[in-house]
Amino acid sequence: PEIVMEMANLIKSKFGVSVNVIHNNELSQFGDPEVYDSAAFVSDGEIYINIDKASIEEPLHELLHLVLATMKGNDPDVYYKLINSVQYHPLFKTVAKNYNEINTELLEETFVKLLSQTFRKNILKAGVFTESSFDSAIKNSIKDLMDLSDDLNWEDPFNLLGKPINQILFDFG
Repeated sequence: PEIVMEMANLIKSKFGVSVNVIHNNELSQFGDPEVYDSAAFVSDGEIYINIDKASIEEPLHELLHLVLATMKGNDPDVYYKLINSVQYHPLFKTVAKNYNEINTELLEETFVKLLSQTFRKNILKAGVFTESSFDSAIKNSIKDLMDLSDDLNWEDPFNLLGKPINQILFDFG
């Protein structure tokens, strides 16, 4: 829970996104039965983290949904190319088995799940949560998921989140 709280605070300060930490007993205020099963969710452009259920991947997971929603609105072609790329990822079938059909929501959820799971693995490997380990975990997660071979040491991962994906792919060759 301490790391989840630190991540929520880092996301608030770095990205200006409202992150609310809540408990199970506060879920009834949303009037949506689906939130009872969720460790985190987005409502009205704000991230809600259920601290009673959340792991360290949930804050980034929900942030990625907001980033992809913005991308979808600003550049739908790039958005669809990006989320369609996960169909060929080795873990796609594992995540996709929870869905009845392949659609945009499945592809986005799979992309976000794969990136946030990889991020979780990289944070745990670091053994400590700091802004530097967060930056490094994001950088390495993008590299792992996109199977990039170039060295990413030159690039600040927060700059990556501010760039259009086509510019990122161009920079990485």
